[in-house]
Amino acid sequence: MRTSADQRTSDRIPIGNRVKVLSNGKIVAYLVAINLSLGGILLSTQPNLRVGTPCEVAIQSGSEGGTVLARGMVVRNDDGGTAVKFASALPKSAFETVVAPATASSSLLNAY
Repeated sequence: MRTSADQRTSDRIPIGNRVKVLSNGKIVAYLVAINLSLGGILLSTQPNLRVGTPCEVAIQSGSEGGTVLARGMVVRNDDGGTAVKFASALPKSAFETVVAPATASSSLLNAY
């Protein structure tokens, strides 16, 4: 079941960053992010992870060459992609590392 925009707690920012997905300390996939929010990330395809699986995502910054690591859990895995809910919201500095300032809505960054 998809989450409607009305139920979301924060805006989604479209990004195309590369993401490394790890589970149990092992790399399970290299994917592309579709969008990012304060509380999670939507990945382009389905790694072999079931809903409820804890994982880590290493999000590569397109402009600065840095990587942001976030822990979370798979909350959806279907033809629309894989959604990972973060265990805790990304810090503002981490969010700004992976999202170009011109891309991020002021309301999302003001949530900090």
